[in-house]
Amino acid sequence: MALSLCFRNLNAGASERLENSHRELILFYAVIYGIAYLGDAYLLYYAGAQSEGIALRILSALPFLVLSFAVVYALNRKKGSRLILSSIGFRRSGILSSFLWANAFLLPLMLFLTAMMLVSGPEGLLANSGVPLPAPPIPLWYPLFASTAWIVGGLVAFPVLQAFPYESLTDLPKRYTIPLIAALWAGLYNASLLTGAFYPDDIIFFGILFTVAYDKSRNSIGLVAAYVLAEAPLWYVVAQTWGVAVFESAVLTRTLLSVAFVGILVAWRYRSRARPRE
Repeated sequence: MALSLCFRNLNAGASERLENSHRELILFYAVIYGIAYLGDAYLLYYAGAQSEGIALRILSALPFLVLSFAVVYALNRKKGSRLILSSIGFRRSGILSSFLWANAFLLPLMLFLTAMMLVSGPEGLLANSGVPLPAPPIPLWYPLFASTAWIVGGLVAFPVLQAFPYESLTDLPKRYTIPLIAALWAGLYNASLLTGAFYPDDIIFFGILFTVAYDKSRNSIGLVAAYVLAEAPLWYVVAQTWGVAVFESAVLTRTLLSVAFVGILVAWRYRSRARPRE
C-alpha cells in the first residue's frame, strides 16, 4: 500500500513537471515569435534592411540571439548552468555525431549543387547566392568575418529553435514532436510569415532533417557547424575573396564529405545489425 502510494506521488510529480514544461514551451514560442516579427518588421519597413550587407546582418541578428538566450535562461533559471546548456543541446558528447548526421542528410543537396556546377559552371551557382560586399579589394580575412553572420543565425536556428523545444517535449512520440518543431521553426526562419520566403529546401534540410539529426545526437553544436558550411551566400563571399577555384574545391570537398558520412552511417547500421545478440 505504501509502495503504491509512493509510485502514485512520483507519477503525479512527473506529470506536473511535464505540464509545466509544456506551458513554458508555449510561452517560449509566444515570446520568440513576438520578438522575431517585431524586430523583422522594423528592419524591413523602417530600417530598409532588405538588401543588408554582412555587417548589418550581424548587427541585426545579435540582439535576437541575446534575447533568445535570455528567454531560455529565464525559463530555466531555477536549474543549474549545466542543465541550462543541455536544454539547448550544448553538450560535450555528440558533437561529431550531430555534424556527421547533418552532413549525411545534406548529401542530396550537395550532389545537386555539384552537378549544377559541373554542367553550368560555378557562375551558375554564384549568380543565385550574391550578398553585398565592400568595394574591392576585399580583405582576405573577410570570409572569416562573414562567417560570423551565419554562426549567429545558426545559434538561434538550432540550439534555440530546435534543441530547446525538443528537450521540452521528450515525453511525446517523435513522430509528432519532430514535424511540430520543424513547422514552428519554418515560421521563424527568414521571417517567412512576413516575407513569404518559404524555401522548400531550407524547410526540408534545415527544418526537418536537422531536427532528426538532433534526435540522433542530442547535440546542436555540430548542427551549427554543418549549417555554416552549407550556406551558399558564405561561399559566394569565399569565391569573391579567395577565388572561384577555392569555391569549386570547397563544393567538391563538401560533397565528398557528405558521401563519406553516409558511408559511415551505413557501416554503423550494418555492424549494429550484424552484431550477435546476447
